[in-house]
Amino acid sequence: MPTRRGARWLGGCGRPRSPESARRVRPAAPRPWPWRASARRRHIQELSAGGEQAVRSFIYKSFQGMAKAIRNFHGPVISAVDGPALGLGTDLALVADVCYVGETGWIEQGWGKIGAIPGIGGAYLTAHRAGKAAAWEFVMSQRRWTGPELERLGLAIAAEDAEKTAVERAQWITSKPGGAAEMYKSLLQHVFDESYDVHLERCRNYQARLRMDPARQNIAAQVLDEKR
Repeated sequence: MPTRRGARWLGGCGRPRSPESARRVRPAAPRPWPWRASARRRHIQELSAGGEQAVRSFIYKSFQGMAKAIRNFHGPVISAVDGPALGLGTDLALVADVCYVGETGWIEQGWGKIGAIPGIGGAYLTAHRAGKAAAWEFVMSQRRWTGPELERLGLAIAAEDAEKTAVERAQWITSKPGGAAEMYKSLLQHVFDESYDVHLERCRNYQARLRMDPARQNIAAQVLDEKR
């Protein structure tokens, strides 16, 4: 989850390991990668002196490796923005499965201002979430976007307090038994790149597994009892 300064933290929600399994994790950056923005700029300038191949290799191993680790995490990943998220911070917020933006938060693509592109897939992520037209507007405007604006684009969900909302959602997700959270992630992650028939087959397989899970059966029985 983020600090109040922006989208610097992400929460990974996997299968519950304890009552407090909705946890906060910081994306791991390969050493000697510095987290402070000023130090990152100096580091990139030093790398640029090594030529195009040095930059290409570093971006693949560090920036893109970090984004892939978040995207490929087995359970849902929630990001929360209660401050500024700019450039790399924007891409890290959007690589999560769900992004909440609070009243004090904002997101800006930023790369275009310095004549660069989003190196870890920001263009792909925005187009995948909101469509090409919205992605172009997000890129070309080069301005700050608030939670409500991002929600209208389909890039994030507006919240009064992004971190509080994200933690509440994470706790709900991790309370579900039998790997349901991971199944939801798989269903939604593949929804745009597989046919409806393949999606239905995936649903049948998941539902069959869940139907046999005793913990899920107990939850279903409790819900039905409450409705009587």
